[in-house]
Amino acid sequence: ISLYSSLKITMSKNPIVTAVAVQAMDRDLLDNHPNLFVKQTRKGWLMELCLGCDANTEFKIATMENMQHNILYASENTSCCIRLICGPLRPFTITVSEGGERGGPVHSLHDRPFACPLACCKCCCFQEIDVKTPTGAPLGKVVENNWCGVPSFRVVDANQTVQYNIHQPTCCGGFCVDCCSDG
Repeated sequence: ISLYSSLKITMSKNPIVTAVAVQAMDRDLLDNHPNLFVKQTRKGWLMELCLGCDANTEFKIATMENMQHNILYASENTSCCIRLICGPLRPFTITVSEGGERGGPVHSLHDRPFACPLACCKCCCFQEIDVKTPTGAPLGKVVENNWCGVPSFRVVDANQTVQYNIHQPTCCGGFCVDCCSDG
């Protein structure tokens, strides 16, 4: 029985990235890994079942080449009240740390304000997450794109230069998630 639910994320690197922008993103840990495997743990499942309130989410992140070796650990920090009232629209802060377990050196902080929900297509009210260094200096952000069918996002650096495009594997001309894809 799997202890994780998982998602394959494909990141396409923007070919027009200057050396200055690459240094600004401070992503040495991720440079050699074009594909990541994100596993959501089952932490808090009993609380969700009994109380009907989402628990703070927790993720273990590995490479597609070695899915069993976690290189990053991410955990959400929000109050139970906010999770109960706002559900998936809630604002949150996720701390990403190095290594596969809680307590490693902090790699980055991810802050998302209150946001409109996903729908079958999106042309306004986009979600975004600000990415910061452990000291709070801006590194960039993840911004939702216009889409129809399957959501997609772009990662931009502090200068708003696109570094990556993130999407799930698709089929049917990009309108459906390809559930038969590896991962």
